[in-house]
Amino acid sequence: AGPIDYSYVLLENRYRGSEELITERLSYYVPFFKGVSAPVLEMGSGRGELQTLFKEAGIPSYGVEMDPAMAEACKDKGLKVVLSDGLSHLEGLEDHSLGGLIAIQGIEHLTQEQLKQLANLCLKKIKPGGKVIFETINTESMVALARNYFRDPTHVFPLHPETMKFMLGLMGLKVISVNKLSPYSEEAALKEIEVGEFMTPKWAVTIETLNRNIRRLNELLYGHQDYCIVAEV
Repeated sequence: AGPIDYSYVLLENRYRGSEELITERLSYYVPFFKGVSAPVLEMGSGRGELQTLFKEAGIPSYGVEMDPAMAEACKDKGLKVVLSDGLSHLEGLEDHSLGGLIAIQGIEHLTQEQLKQLANLCLKKIKPGGKVIFETINTESMVALARNYFRDPTHVFPLHPETMKFMLGLMGLKVISVNKLSPYSEEAALKEIEVGEFMTPKWAVTIETLNRNIRRLNELLYGHQDYCIVAEV
């Protein structure tokens, strides 16, 4: 084997955020898998933040990672990670052998055919009632789409939350919820104009109309950066 290419690790470190920040954000997912009896598979375990959280919470789990540098980083932390393509690994598992599956910022790297294959494999390989969670970039937010989605050259196609909910339901998964995540800070958004006591009623109404438009623009431009779909087999 040739030397390991660390370029994607560097891209991840540069733009996704520190491991401490990502660990704090991913702690949101731990309660979904409390009490599972079979292993939870994480597709694309990256630097291992979620695997570390699962290990600390006593949740049986392991990761599948196709980037050798990422897999090496996880193994250096004592985490169980298989170096493989996630779909190929799922194909080789016994039916109903998993307690659940999660993919963080992963499905945007798949083609439509691969997404269908993944949904079908979830139905076959996960125990009935097991959770399936997919997190991806929120394409309803124009800034998230422009800054986060298009920054990564390995992304295949942006996935709208309503489209994903509809598609996963058609594929046989029971969609429980679509949850918006990672809001932009108030400092990043457009600022509303303060209505002062000295203003005439006409000016106050005008300013409030402007503020309503600013709020609508903020929803369009600075909506939540990510969303996750929680489904069940």
